[in-house]
Amino acid sequence: MDSTIKVAKTLAAPKSLWQSPVFTFHVLALALHLPLLAVYFRELWSQPHYQSFFVFALAFVAVYVHWRLREAKQMVVSTRGFLPNLFLILALPFSLFANIVFDPDFAAIGCFFLASSLFSRLRDRATDATLLPAVWVLVTVVRLPFKIDILLISKLQIWTSKLASALLDLLGVSHLLAGNVVRVGDKQFGVEEACSGVQSLFLLIFCAIAWSVFSNRSFIRMLLLVLAAIFWASLFNTLRVMMICLAEAWYQIDLATGLTHAILGYISIGCAIAMLVSTDFLLELMFGRFESTASSSNVSQRFSWFYSFLPANAKDETTGKEPKKTAPWRRWAIVVICGILALTALLPWIQVGPSVIWRQLTDKYNVEDITSEILEESFRLESESLGGESVWNVEKFELQERELNSDWGSRSSVWQLLGKIGPNAIRCSLSCDYPFSGWHELSRCYRGNGWTMESRVNLESKTNPEWPVTAVKLNQPAGGHAILLFSLFDESGKPVLPPDRDIVTMNYLERAINAIQQRLTKDYGPTPQTYQVQVIVPVQESVADEAVKMLAEHFAEIREKIRSRVSEDL
Repeated sequence: MDSTIKVAKTLAAPKSLWQSPVFTFHVLALALHLPLLAVYFRELWSQPHYQSFFVFALAFVAVYVHWRLREAKQMVVSTRGFLPNLFLILALPFSLFANIVFDPDFAAIGCFFLASSLFSRLRDRATDATLLPAVWVLVTVVRLPFKIDILLISKLQIWTSKLASALLDLLGVSHLLAGNVVRVGDKQFGVEEACSGVQSLFLLIFCAIAWSVFSNRSFIRMLLLVLAAIFWASLFNTLRVMMICLAEAWYQIDLATGLTHAILGYISIGCAIAMLVSTDFLLELMFGRFESTASSSNVSQRFSWFYSFLPANAKDETTGKEPKKTAPWRRWAIVVICGILALTALLPWIQVGPSVIWRQLTDKYNVEDITSEILEESFRLESESLGGESVWNVEKFELQERELNSDWGSRSSVWQLLGKIGPNAIRCSLSCDYPFSGWHELSRCYRGNGWTMESRVNLESKTNPEWPVTAVKLNQPAGGHAILLFSLFDESGKPVLPPDRDIVTMNYLERAINAIQQRLTKDYGPTPQTYQVQVIVPVQESVADEAVKMLAEHFAEIREKIRSRVSEDL
């Protein structure tokens, strides 16, 4: 009788979760991170490989959590367990660093661990199940740190191009592969992000994880589906590139642009999702359907950890067992850590204010075109290293517009210049490309177009010794050579200092150190928009380093003219 009374008290109508200080301080800390999270999601929206699904991922988590809270007989907040406390400890350094230096990427990682701590503490007393499965969906909206996703994009573009080229060779289609560009006849097709499998890869990984959580698959089963998603995304996007080339070679049909290109993309993604679901059914055929009855002899019943996220059976509500009491110091330790995170999250509100955050969200990438008036039709430059004055003539000017997330910038102001340096006539293409966020490694774009990099150095100029010029020697397999010079400045006119090496050639530790150094040296607040000035000079053969330095000195004067005029307009 006494045990029945105890159980009745234990399973009484649930109290509001807000009455738990652990729950309240977790939610408060997450809410105060909203400024950094808003900037983070604004940046994430500009990345095509996240843009295609991250809104659906957040919506899925919200619906899943709401559904589990409604279905739970009594949801309690646990202060025990190794995993929730580990998540909370991991959130501390990331969130502190993010708020102290205003870094949205680190803030997203910190909030991910903080949300993981909260979800793993919310426990259904009847089934002992937590909301931890929602964490795996949140993983998909946390951008890979130190721009590892950019490195992944480059690798996938190369792999897709090479595999499509190998299949075209098997079919006897005459073509030329240069970097990420496939030339068929007199047309060339660039294997950009949309064609390389990047967008569909991230989308399919999200689908695999969301399906696993929705269908109550196990963690091991989810990992198998993620591996299957990578395989199917790579296969169908390679076939997509191959079909574009075959349509041009055999039927002279353009599938690389317009509505047909979009339809082909949707078909390839749809087929990949269908094969992903088919893979899940194959796994079910191999391991059987999970049965929740104790008498089942199914193999998945004996190895339920392989199959389901949630416990198979509800706990017996008549056992009379009371929940274990938790020491008060545990609860208050958690509250103190969450309180520290909440107080630190106030820094962005105080330092920059809501108005700056709002302007960052609404005005981002809303820029005016840089017109031809920035450079006169004919202008003179004087440099001591060049031995006097030289005259440059603008032969042609044009404004170019691309997609918002183009590697080359969504807009470019391009001048075709004819000039003279000493006794040599120079014809080159000068452009101001914009907008970017922080440093943009232009050499990666040229390598994607088939160029190979012979060398890359940062050269000091006499015009502005504190603003190095990045000089790259480029070669083509067919024998072409060029000198690429580029620099970046932000919307306030402040130079953006280049890293010592191309980020793609850095290892993970070097990328981490470089990213942290750049973050520590920049002013507090959102990363400003940046503008890139570049000039590419075609040459007959690989030139000496002294000639490159001479060109860099001249380029430094031209970029100063552009920077001063753009800064005045901004």
